Amino acid sequence: MSAPALAGLLAAALAAPGATCPASALGPESGHAMAYHAGIRRVVLLTTGGSLWSWDGRAWTCLTADGPSPRTDAAMTYDPSRDRLVVVGGRGGGRLPLTDTWAWDRSRWTRTDTAAFSPRVHSAAAYDATSHQILLYGGGDDNGILRDTWRRSANGWIAVPGDGPDARVVDAMAPTPDGALLVTARLADTPTLPIELWRWSGAAWQPVPGSGPSVSPVAPAAWTRSGLVLFAGWEPDGSARAWLWNGRAWSALPIGAGLRRKGTAVAYDEARDRLVLFGGDDGDRTLGDTWEWDGTAWTKPAA
Repeated sequence: MSAPALAGLLAAALAAPGATCPASALGPESGHAMAYHAGIRRVVLLTTGGSLWSWDGRAWTCLTADGPSPRTDAAMTYDPSRDRLVVVGGRGGGRLPLTDTWAWDRSRWTRTDTAAFSPRVHSAAAYDATSHQILLYGGGDDNGILRDTWRRSANGWIAVPGDGPDARVVDAMAPTPDGALLVTARLADTPTLPIELWRWSGAAWQPVPGSGPSVSPVAPAAWTRSGLVLFAGWEPDGSARAWLWNGRAWSALPIGAGLRRKGTAVAYDEARDRLVLFGGDDGDRTLGDTWEWDGTAWTKPAA
């Protein structure tokens, strides 16, 4: 059976009843969310309009258009203990931060929580393998940077006592075999923001020794077989860079032309051992291109 036919069968099996997927291909996106869904062994992408797509290495296939209300800069992660894709917050159509939580069980989306915490945008979420729960950290609202941590149980979100890292902008949170890893940027008056890593101890965030590279703010990151890959696509000097943290030290990764952008998202395809990047904004237009990192080079898969 051909790859397009298999993609069509997957979409038919997973789409929510009554959902109407777009007839066209996945279009340009900025401020969208991506994650790896181990249940279907695919990278998935939630558009700002609320449709969900999966990537098979060759093409994006719409799974359902019956998703959360339109939003940008939401947090999204997969919960393997409950086989749920979870989406939190973001900025709604009225440009106001949101406070709702949505879960996708491969059949339908369900709005599960609406007021556990304050509305927020640019927060980070990841599954913590040590506690077997999703963690949510920080973000921002109309009053500034948030430093609170929440863990998700079967009954909803539960606040973790105490504040997280001081005066940090959250860039990303990545699930790792050793637990959730938080990527933050220290607030500074200079245009560069030194990256720091924090690991969840089960009760608090603990700093990982050694500071990282100075990169553009809100840089997406994902844990891969080689370590943490950080994509800094909007450097103050007009460049784009990528970095690898192998658990001990940072090193620069080669990066190709055409990758400078902000508002992009990345996810690691565990089944194919590829880091997948989609879309963003290059300052002139919203982009709809897909890139992959195979551990050696960035490439654009043929459509």
